[in-house]
Amino acid sequence: MKGLNMDDEKIKDAVRRACEELKNESNLFTLDVNERTISHRLATILSKDTSFSYFHIDCEYNRFGSEPTPKRLPFIKTENKVPFNDVKGSTVFPDIIIHKRGTKENLLVIEVKKDNNKSNGTLKITIDDKDKEVNPEEFDIEKLKLFTKRDGDFAYQLGIYILFDEKGDSTYKYFKDGEESDD
Repeated sequence: MKGLNMDDEKIKDAVRRACEELKNESNLFTLDVNERTISHRLATILSKDTSFSYFHIDCEYNRFGSEPTPKRLPFIKTENKVPFNDVKGSTVFPDIIIHKRGTKENLLVIEVKKDNNKSNGTLKITIDDKDKEVNPEEFDIEKLKLFTKRDGDFAYQLGIYILFDEKGDSTYKYFKDGEESDD
């Protein structure tokens, strides 16, 4: 696949640069805006990076391949009802993806979390017929593992979990082949 030859370190560097630029929009963090707003701004910054010019960058993308099928993780089931104004991000759409629409070329999946929202409440989920109760941070990490599984439906090359604090500083966890990696 043409675009999936990008080096993981190059992808990580581009994301870190975008997060540093986003930090300049400090009012996003001091006003305590919704994570979706932060995700959108981060995606906008990433879209200016020529490293990703071959790809599409989407937030909350809900399609799979060229079919009008929702892009979801069917093996994650939640018992919680998701309200139409879901501010906790309980849906199973990725926050940001870098991919080629209508193909299986999935480069990067990103989950964004604010430090003050990482452990608010719990979700009851089922993954591979195993029931778990998880907080929002753990839920995002489970999603990244599943989105990056090499033999999974999506097989993203890389997953990144980004945690922003109230100043806009960010920390990262990386996922490759369905597992958290050491970088």
